[in-house]
Amino acid sequence: MKEDRHISTIDVDVPASRPAALPVVTFTDSLTLHWNNEEVQVIHVPAAHTDGDCLVYFRKANVLHMGDTWFNGMYPFIDENAGGSLSGIVQACDLALTLVDEETRIIPGHGPIADMAQLKEYREMLAAVLDSVRALKEQGKTREEVIAAEPTKKYDSNFGQSWLKADTWVGLVYDCMN
Repeated sequence: MKEDRHISTIDVDVPASRPAALPVVTFTDSLTLHWNNEEVQVIHVPAAHTDGDCLVYFRKANVLHMGDTWFNGMYPFIDENAGGSLSGIVQACDLALTLVDEETRIIPGHGPIADMAQLKEYREMLAAVLDSVRALKEQGKTREEVIAAEPTKKYDSNFGQSWLKADTWVGLVYDCMN
């Protein structure tokens, strides 16, 4: 946040944040706050959308905010330049699923408020695409060949109708795999 950076995937320059926008409280793994009789758990999820994502769980209210680890109803943007990866987003979903129940209201970083069933559907799609792209890459397929194989085809009608189209997203997934 302190330095200018360029997101090459979408060709966007992001200026450094003003000093007043920088965090005053930092942590490594997790942090628990108590505010208005509410316990708020903040849990770092490494290498998801970026390397600085967190889940924020309001225990008493039974509300989970997933930030940019969940783009509800669309393919997620993975900022590889900032340490993001699809496997990290899957792991963030796995962690979220250990915190929620059928009554939990889940706030995504993008899209409408949702529930546990929708989160499970999203997680299953992510894992299936990750496995498919990984398998194609391990077969020696190039980025273009993996995109042409349409590993997201069965999900495109549900997740590929936003600004991040299937071909671009598959390319992102391919690029962020080591």
